[in-house]
Amino acid sequence: FDLLYSLIAAYKSISAFKEMVAMLQPFFTGTLKDNIYIRQQLAFACNKIGNRDEAEAILKPITDQYGADPETNGLLGAVYKGLMDDNKNDPDLSAEYRRQAVNAYVDGFESDPRYYYPGINALTLMYFDDEPDERFTKLLPLVTFAVERQLKVKAKDYWVQVTLLELAALSLNEADAKKYLSAALTCQPQNWMKETTAANLKKIYNKAVQTKDEQSLQWLKNIVIKLNPGIFQV
Repeated sequence: FDLLYSLIAAYKSISAFKEMVAMLQPFFTGTLKDNIYIRQQLAFACNKIGNRDEAEAILKPITDQYGADPETNGLLGAVYKGLMDDNKNDPDLSAEYRRQAVNAYVDGFESDPRYYYPGINALTLMYFDDEPDERFTKLLPLVTFAVERQLKVKAKDYWVQVTLLELAALSLNEADAKKYLSAALTCQPQNWMKETTAANLKKIYNKAVQTKDEQSLQWLKNIVIKLNPGIFQV
């Protein structure tokens, strides 16, 4: 198991998600088919290479059998968020997948509010709604408390720092956003981690620029570019 976990971490570090799927698929259909961690990691890798249906089919039986949990629901929310992006040219379908993603994330956060990951993703997706989601104001202080609590013991954790960065971006707090970006980059994140953060922040920027002056949001655009230099060229 130690070797398998090390290989999973190694594949993630170089964004070798196709190779990760090829490695884990035999375990999923063999002796470790009931191992939740293996199922979660296989679903994660499938989603990263765009196999959304396969990822959902791996994750849904876990939540159906055991109920919501932050990790599984966080991964399931990411699948629906990917489908939201895949269908961006169909506003109705994209909105439906966003709704499903928000619900998955909220269920994951409420199952154990100590884990901020599904909470921040729910907040970010709610930010995109044209109509305010009443859950936003309820969740915002809870997620903020959860991540600030983790900061006390995990100051060198990239995800802790960029969650605070994302919260600052949602509030359009330039000073805090820049502070947490610098702290996050000292954590030596892998490329896929920075790309994930940049994609979230780009969505926030694109929403904010609809009602704010583009020049006044240049700081946020610069942060996104620093995390992923080519993201606005796609």
